[in-house]
Amino acid sequence: MTPPWPLRKPSKSLTGEVRFIGAGVIAVASVWTLIKILSRSSSELRSGGRLQENVRRARKVELTERDIPIQIVGATIALLMLPIRFLLADFHQRNSHSQFDAPS
Repeated sequence: MTPPWPLRKPSKSLTGEVRFIGAGVIAVASVWTLIKILSRSSSELRSGGRLQENVRRARKVELTERDIPIQIVGATIALLMLPIRFLLADFHQRNSHSQFDAPS
């Protein structure tokens, strides 16, 4: 006699499907988060650019509104991307023998 559904041992195919669905959910959540972060970051960069333009035109800007110039922020981001690029390249090189790589 077959036990009721909650007490059954999962089959291999069901386990694979659950893993596939879980990976899909994680992928969608990561893309969603990336989009939200990029939209907020771009609006903040535009705001910083407008503030920098006001400073350049010698308009009065409140002390609490003054920030690091946007050029310095952009240069810092660009410089910090270099080590990240090398870390990712190193990670990819070490794991390039993965079974998921396309055949050569």
